[in-house]
Amino acid sequence: MKKPNYKLSDHFSFHEFIEGEAIPTSGHEMNWKHIGQCNEAKLKEMAEALEPIRKLINDEFQDKNNGVEIGLNINAGWRCLQWELSQKRSGKSQHVIAAADVYPTNVSDKLALEILEFLYELHWPQTQKGWRGGFAIAWPKPKGKFNKGFVHYDLRGSQARWLY
Repeated sequence: MKKPNYKLSDHFSFHEFIEGEAIPTSGHEMNWKHIGQCNEAKLKEMAEALEPIRKLINDEFQDKNNGVEIGLNINAGWRCLQWELSQKRSGKSQHVIAAADVYPTNVSDKLALEILEFLYELHWPQTQKGWRGGFAIAWPKPKGKFNKGFVHYDLRGSQARWLY
């Protein structure tokens, strides 16, 4: 059963977390079928955690983008356990709780890479300055679906780092 869309934060909505761009229609359908598993309060917490990142990106890079506001699109947000298992995954992904794979929008490929490098330098360290939860980078690929790359964020209780 599809639920109405609503804002989780200023720039992120419930539906974009359920219907991430990297998830095929069959995944969206499975998410909606099992929407009762979704902890909407955790999604709201994740969306709110992305807001300062979005603001920081704009503070640092909007001038380089000819004053055009830079957005963050969600490749993958919440994924139901059944989808994870159907994809031959363990089912232990933070995406079954609340996570976001995001990439910058309204930017050139060159600026997208610069933003990813900035986020990597800022959030990769496993120190108090680094991101408090899970953080990963998928660097841009010359061809393919994620040619601009993406960044994974989650709110697990400890710092974790990996590369895709």
